[in-house]
Amino acid sequence: MFEKPTQGVERWIDEKGQTIIVKSFFSKFYIDPEMERLSRDYNIWECDGKIRYSSLGKGEKEHLAARILGLVRVVSDSDGPRLVGIKKNELEMFAGRSYEDWFINGFVEYGFLREKLIKGELVLFPTEKLLENQRISKRK
Repeated sequence: MFEKPTQGVERWIDEKGQTIIVKSFFSKFYIDPEMERLSRDYNIWECDGKIRYSSLGKGEKEHLAARILGLVRVVSDSDGPRLVGIKKNELEMFAGRSYEDWFINGFVEYGFLREKLIKGELVLFPTEKLLENQRISKRK
């Protein structure tokens, strides 16, 4: 496989002399007060990447919404599951297809994701509207 050298890519030679490509992916995640609130109020374990058909219309959008919620659920021993934000360019890299990039922008436009500039990086966060659309239940 031939690749252009890019930032965040390193090459390592294993014990057999084969080249291993190591790429950076999801370098950081972000937790703001809204993520704290949503993580307290909703059953985040339900953000498991399973498709829950909703009102998004196209199957590709439903699939992407499920993947995003599965991706932004972070589990830690001390805090339990929580929602986080991730860099927009890394989410687009995860989406992988150009039409999914367009859907990501549409999710922002329609309020399913929100953007926030943090330390010069554009970060996307899931919103309560996305959780409700994907039928993630509230905690009792």
